[in-house]
Amino acid sequence: MGTNYYFYDIHKKKETDDANKAINVLIGKVRKELADLNLEGKHFAISAISALENLKDDYDLTTQIHIAKLSAGWKPLFATPYENQYYDLKSMEEWYLENKNHLSIQDEYGIPITWEALKEKLLHRAGKSHVNEDEYGAVVREDGTEWVDYEFSWNGVFNLKGGE
Repeated sequence: MGTNYYFYDIHKKKETDDANKAINVLIGKVRKELADLNLEGKHFAISAISALENLKDDYDLTTQIHIAKLSAGWKPLFATPYENQYYDLKSMEEWYLENKNHLSIQDEYGIPITWEALKEKLLHRAGKSHVNEDEYGAVVREDGTEWVDYEFSWNGVFNLKGGE
């Protein structure tokens, strides 16, 4: 078990969060109406609530780029982003600093972390190498960091200029 860290487009994340709050309010109102009419256990009622719950999954504009996975006993495993914004830790930092006004960094549980705190975790982490040891097919970059050349946790097209 490990923890994954992501860059998020803050503008799309806020829009997604706002939409999901509105959907939750709607679900609450529908549940109350169904309960008031003693219909909450009926098949159509369960299907209706399920359909509303699925709206939250369908309306996910959150664009994320997987930074790295930190697992106990292992070195950090970095993922080359889908659009190749960076290649190693140095170019990742340059890309982040260039775009930090549009980005937030969070772990998979939604807990924010600063770039400096994350970098500290990533740079001072000893452990077993992923190279030739697991299913990821990791390679070592010139800076000594371990990367996979595919995005193993990617969602959406990352466009900091706006639009889709």
